[in-house]
Amino acid sequence: MKDALLAAARALDGGHWEEARERLRSAPLVRCDRSQRLVAVALWQRILAHSRKGNPAPDSDGTTFPALNEFRAAAVNAAHVWRMYQAIPVLTERIGAVDAAAVVATTVWDLILASHPAVFTSAFELFYKAGGQRCMDAWQQFLTEQRNYVPSYWLFVLLTKLCRGQALRLRRHSGPVAAQRAA
Repeated sequence: MKDALLAAARALDGGHWEEARERLRSAPLVRCDRSQRLVAVALWQRILAHSRKGNPAPDSDGTTFPALNEFRAAAVNAAHVWRMYQAIPVLTERIGAVDAAAVVATTVWDLILASHPAVFTSAFELFYKAGGQRCMDAWQQFLTEQRNYVPSYWLFVLLTKLCRGQALRLRRHSGPVAAQRAA
């Protein structure tokens, strides 16, 4: 995570807003310490405050930053994880699923691992909406952390869709011989 945060900060310092966003989007799903979480929130605030040419600022109605402030509050004190949980849909609506999933992954992932399963379900669904790249890692990490967790039917449906989609992509890219073997 440190490398992704450093690369994003360097990109921002150079005025490369989209590069910084991509660095944070591709950050690994790992545990962070409090200082890393706070740096990630600050980087996201800088990225989201920047207005691209011809587009209104992402916070033109005042909802993005209050939602992001809930992530900062949770990063400082895990007791605020429920406020952050309630802010996920607002953040997703304002900045899109891909960026919202990256905010969750870079700022509060370790808090989600130790939290109530409902918080994990919300994050997992967000990761799925964002393209599913983090779903398997999230699933494995959460099941490792909370051994008594019993997944809902809905999560199994999402996993099935995700796995089926990955199998179809594999078949398309690997040619006819691999497709025959997979069938």
